[in-house]
Amino acid sequence: MSKNRKCCFSWIGLIMRTPHTFIFCVLAVTAGCASSPPYLGREPLKDHLMNSNHMVHAVDHIGFAVSSLEEAIRFWTIGLGFTLERQSEMGGSFILQVTGTADPSVRTAIVKGPDGSRVELLEYSQGDRHGITPPTASAIGSAHLALRVQDIYAVLERIEQAGWKARGKPQAIPAGPRKGTLVVYVTGPDHITLELMQANE
Repeated sequence: MSKNRKCCFSWIGLIMRTPHTFIFCVLAVTAGCASSPPYLGREPLKDHLMNSNHMVHAVDHIGFAVSSLEEAIRFWTIGLGFTLERQSEMGGSFILQVTGTADPSVRTAIVKGPDGSRVELLEYSQGDRHGITPPTASAIGSAHLALRVQDIYAVLERIEQAGWKARGKPQAIPAGPRKGTLVVYVTGPDHITLELMQANE
């Protein structure tokens, strides 16, 4: 039996003897077991680091790896109304040092939304060898981009022609500051997930 396991059992014995300390002891058991997440027990950020020079001041862009840059550009521009801002290609050690991905080259495109938000599309030359995101929005590490639209049903009809499908049916948010807003997730051929949102006006 491991040392951590012995610690866990001793805490459990304490819980049985003093029920009023149940919550505190359960937390101690979690922190002491060998299967505890690695981030438990880390020290909090120091106050002197919490100044403007150490904080994010803006979101610059969001990026998606795609299987076909041309098809992705068509979808975002023709399907969603973004504008193509620029395209480029990079290679060599730059990619490895920045992304940690050993790929010879990557072709990129920046598309800009009506509000100025930018989306980066990246087609890696060996992307098909690196795997694909799980086709579910609940997988750990999965992400989505939420887009505000005027007519959610019209957008759904339009993007379905490009191979994108809704996960379900638009639903109104039942409560809170966005009560009445229609929302639905849609997923494309590369398992990229978007959320469409139509405000209740």
